[in-house]
Amino acid sequence: AGTATHYIEFSACMAMAVPFGIHFTRFAEKKIHRRFALLATLLCAAAVPIAISRTGVVALLAGLAVMIPIWGWRFRYNMLLVAVVLGGALMVLKPGLLGTIKGMFAGASEDPSIEGRTKDYALVAHWFSERPWLGRGPWTLVPELYQGLVLDNQWLYTLVTGGLVGVAVLAALHITSITLAALALRRSEDPETRHLCTALIAIQVICILVEGTVDSFYYTTFSTTRPKMITVSSPA
Repeated sequence: AGTATHYIEFSACMAMAVPFGIHFTRFAEKKIHRRFALLATLLCAAAVPIAISRTGVVALLAGLAVMIPIWGWRFRYNMLLVAVVLGGALMVLKPGLLGTIKGMFAGASEDPSIEGRTKDYALVAHWFSERPWLGRGPWTLVPELYQGLVLDNQWLYTLVTGGLVGVAVLAALHITSITLAALALRRSEDPETRHLCTALIAIQVICILVEGTVDSFYYTTFSTTRPKMITVSSPA
């Protein structure tokens, strides 16, 4: 988990750092800064699979998928080469790691954590039916009062505690950030600015996905990093 509260939070934060790392690897003013950015980006990318988290892996792949269209073919080939080298290094340094990650996805249907999350849907539907608009109130779903129940899904947690209004506000937070970055991307002809806007969009996509797999507001590192990303995207 590094300095984070949980290994899922750690992997998610590392995945969020990768798009910015790639940006500075390409566009930092000085060559030495670009090299340091490359090193930091490789460490962040390597930390995601080492954390053994499905959330982190999915978040990283989603972020890269958003950024690929803005890259030229030469840079895409370079990134593919880096990914192959990084994967090979991880296989040597951490034997069995890639097999473990493959097993997490291949055996997801039998994973107790996923089964536990699906069992919560009936309770979510019950609570939502009682107070659909404003929910039962922020931070009122106390695990100690419900036999340790934790909704590992921030969207569902917000639906229960904040109702449809809370979900709409959370969605608006991300949609506004993506819209502002997309507008700047469309209007700009500067390659550096366009790449930065794409990285900002990738960050928001990562946040949306992470919030669907974990109660992200509980984790302080993730929940304080995310609004900083939104603040950066707002001036765009």
